Amino acid sequence: MVILGNEFRLGVLGGMFDPVHKGHVEAAIHASRLLQLDKLKLVPCHVPNHRSEPFVSGLQRQQMLEIAIAGHKVLEVDSIELDRVGVSYMVDTLAELVAANTSASLVLVIGMDSFNSLPKWHKFEEISQLCHLLVLSRAGEETVSTSKSEVDTYWQGKDNVNEIFANSSGNYFIERDFNFDISSTAVRDAIRNKNKLSALLDDDVATFISDQHLYSTNQ
Repeated sequence: MVILGNEFRLGVLGGMFDPVHKGHVEAAIHASRLLQLDKLKLVPCHVPNHRSEPFVSGLQRQQMLEIAIAGHKVLEVDSIELDRVGVSYMVDTLAELVAANTSASLVLVIGMDSFNSLPKWHKFEEISQLCHLLVLSRAGEETVSTSKSEVDTYWQGKDNVNEIFANSSGNYFIERDFNFDISSTAVRDAIRNKNKLSALLDDDVATFISDQHLYSTNQ
C-alpha cells in the first residue's frame, strides 16, 4: 500500500461508460500506476449535465464495468452517482468521497477535452478544494489557452508527477504519454455493424453486450 504521510491515494475516473471499452480500462490502469494509487474508483454517470442520456441503463453499465475490471485489484466500481437522484455533478461526487475518505488524497482523472471544458463544469472552482487532477492527453492534443488560464486560477500545474501530492488538493499534472484512442461512439458503431470487437472490448464485456442485445439497434 502506497501512503504519503497519513494519506491514502484515491483516484476517481468518471464517465458514461456506454459501453466501457479497453481505452477506459487502460486509462485507469495507467493512472493508478503513474500515481501509485491505493485505489481507483470508476464512477458511472447517472444523469449527465452537458450530453445526451446513456443508451443503456445504469445497472447494465455498472455490470459491464465490473466485468471489465475483474482481476485488477486497485480498480473498483462505485455506484455513488447511480444511487443519487438528479444531475450527476462531479463536485457533489467528490464532496461525498472526501467526507467518506477523510484520510485520502483524491485525484480526478480526466482527458484533455474535459480539462479544456472544466471552467464550464458546475461549481468548478470548488473542485480544486477537493482533489488534484491528472490529465491524460492524446498525441496532438493541447490545452486551450483561455481554459488553462481559468483553471490556473484555482489549480497549480506541476511539471513532475511526483509533485502532485505536495499539497492536500489543487494540483494538476498533464500526462502526455497516453495514446490509447478509442471512443464509445466508435464501439457502438462497431457493434451495430457487427465488426470485430477484440481490439475494442474485453471479451467478457462483448459477450455480455451480445447476450443482453445491447447497442444492436440504430441508437
